[in-house]
Amino acid sequence: MKRRSDISYKSSDISYESKETSKQESDRERFIRSLYGLRINKRRIEESPPKIVGFQTDRGNTIIGYREYSEKKGRKIHEKSLQNLPHILEKYGLTNKAVIKEISDHRFNCHSYTFTRGVGGWLSEKHVRTILTDNQYKLVPFEQARVGDVVLYHDRKGQLQHSGFISQIVEGEISVTSKWGIAAILEHNIHAVLPGYGNNITIYRG
Repeated sequence: MKRRSDISYKSSDISYESKETSKQESDRERFIRSLYGLRINKRRIEESPPKIVGFQTDRGNTIIGYREYSEKKGRKIHEKSLQNLPHILEKYGLTNKAVIKEISDHRFNCHSYTFTRGVGGWLSEKHVRTILTDNQYKLVPFEQARVGDVVLYHDRKGQLQHSGFISQIVEGEISVTSKWGIAAILEHNIHAVLPGYGNNITIYRG
């Protein structure tokens, strides 16, 4: 399994917006474009669900994700999430602090995006802990953070609620790219997240 430190994070390496062009857009594409004006990756939205890809950690443990929703239920929840996202950002004062980079789907969660770019299905907190241990991730102080480091968000009870990776650091300001819910992938200040994600933030490097 590739560790984040082994992956280049040049913007050209991360597919935020599909550059596909089509003379005929599906109803689903038009719906999404009417909300955000973004062209989506048709492979993620229109095709049948891809098989979940399993990974081996550096210690040889196999990580296999799971499906949280059926296709029918997932698409229904996804559309509702897309409609609600602008209101949620406004409600918590995040409209100008979080930028939507790509419309996503229901087939993977934030942890899967952080560690597998979404091809690993849904990953649990247990999966994340195994990856951190087996691939020898080390805790990193904020002042030593680098692009590509993994960022974890825990709630008051210490439960892992969200994750992402550092996508840029400008004049000491850390920006994180992560998947929010099942709606979209956003780039945001490391502290600019939904309250439910928690404010106990830790940074790890593999």
